[in-house]
Amino acid sequence: MRGTAATAVLLGCLIPYMGWKVEAILPESLTNFQNEHKCDPSVLLGEPRTVEGLQNMVRHAPKVRAVGSGHSWWGENFCASDDSMGVGISMKELDDVQSQIFVDEESQTVTVAAGVTQRNLLDHLANYGDGSGWTLPAFSWFIDQTIGGAVATNTHGTSLEWKSLSSQEQLLSMRVVLANGTLVDLSDETYPHLMRAMRVNVGRLGAVTELTFHIVPQQAIRRKQTQMNFKELVGIVKDVQQKYNDGVEEDSEIMKLMALNELEMDEALWFVPTDDVRYIEFERLEVEPLSVSFNDFQTANEDSFSTQATLDGEQYICTEPTLRGGSRRRGCHNKLPPRSGITSNPEFWSNSYLTVVRDRITPGTFASRDSFLTMSEPLMAWHTYFNVYEQYEFAVPMSQAGDCLEALNKILYTEGDARRGFRAPALVRFIGAEDSYLSNSYGEPVMFVNIEDHISHNTDKGNPYHADGNPDFKLVVETFLDTCNARMHWGKSGWDGFQPCYDGTKDYPKWCDFGCAVKQLDPENKFSGSSDVFEFRALKDGEEVRFGRTLRYAFDVREWMY
Repeated sequence: MRGTAATAVLLGCLIPYMGWKVEAILPESLTNFQNEHKCDPSVLLGEPRTVEGLQNMVRHAPKVRAVGSGHSWWGENFCASDDSMGVGISMKELDDVQSQIFVDEESQTVTVAAGVTQRNLLDHLANYGDGSGWTLPAFSWFIDQTIGGAVATNTHGTSLEWKSLSSQEQLLSMRVVLANGTLVDLSDETYPHLMRAMRVNVGRLGAVTELTFHIVPQQAIRRKQTQMNFKELVGIVKDVQQKYNDGVEEDSEIMKLMALNELEMDEALWFVPTDDVRYIEFERLEVEPLSVSFNDFQTANEDSFSTQATLDGEQYICTEPTLRGGSRRRGCHNKLPPRSGITSNPEFWSNSYLTVVRDRITPGTFASRDSFLTMSEPLMAWHTYFNVYEQYEFAVPMSQAGDCLEALNKILYTEGDARRGFRAPALVRFIGAEDSYLSNSYGEPVMFVNIEDHISHNTDKGNPYHADGNPDFKLVVETFLDTCNARMHWGKSGWDGFQPCYDGTKDYPKWCDFGCAVKQLDPENKFSGSSDVFEFRALKDGEEVRFGRTLRYAFDVREWMY
């Protein structure tokens, strides 16, 4: 219990220091969860109570985007438009959405409403049935986003076998409202091309209303922690990279699988300023959870200090009459003030984060739901209300993963001191190759590295979305993009500042296949959002031609009543 007590004490000290507290009232404010990335004030909020109401709203609105809990750092992508023609439709307002979880133990599947959060889904599964409960095979560190949003942005945990939440191994089917208001069911069996596009749809193809996943029985998981420095982590990944590349050169699937198996379910919390890596390994025990004695310190009362962060939030509500069949002007809310203290003393902040997350990585044996690393509710409260930050994530091809970490080691430790740009720990995970058109791991397994900029918003230097106020951090971002050939996560920061003229064909071999799905399902660009990333054109002999003439896939639009 010592670790839990230390965490409670630290949060108890820091939460009062937060001073001015905010509350986003998501998604009413149509901002991200920290009120930082905002939609234009004229964009309307849609709150349909039924799927039929959602269909009607999509059918009649000129521009729409489905929104969840606001856990994104790319405002242009989650905003429906830059004017009053746009409607952000809340997927959390459908009647009794949190009860829409249907478990089929015989088929080992769960069907869940898109507006249910990943945390609620996991907790429901863990307590379902007469046995030890169920779980998703692999899930993410951050679990407070809606499951629909998590799938749309290729959210993942760490598993080369089960891959991301969007993978064929986990996601079986989806129900979607298309741009003409039609409700359709998609799966690999019914519409394989469209399903490959919809798995990682980034909100561009329609409004997903429910999803069906494969589930597995909970089992006992042994968690092991090894402390090392970053150079040692580089060595581990370099060794796997070499073995994987040997398998590629020999065209041997067995060699590649053996190499990747060394990293299966492994992840690392990397405290950059202090060169402290906590390498976490998991072992599935062939016993049910109830047959072993568990560590119980993770079940300490969190509410006693987590709720302090959300009380007394100042709200400035702008109310207007209901508009456009259930749409209305949304509330207006304040944002967090700058925290100048976090711009100095990186070692102090790094050690503070280690204290806060220590309980999440302590070795022991737990049921699946509690063993795999997830952000606790009090840690989520601290992350939300302490200071504004930008979160980035990069998917590095496994064939270059070790080389990438080696390049980072130089600028962070051996030849430079870019570690000064970090406060919160980086998170390193590994995901297997997927075939979804916009999957971050399309075609090759990847190493994901999640990093956060806690400085740029707390200085008055330059554009915080370009990391201008944090040049050390900016150098790391540029290294990922220029040296590591990394793809950027669809729900994270960086698109505004580091990809101003994005050419998706350079990162995604099936980029134009996704464009075909866009033209098939959304020919009038109703779901295009305010970003220009997902604009598709076709050229023939250097001249632009109508995109529809280039479609490779047979598709009878009359079937869905366009």
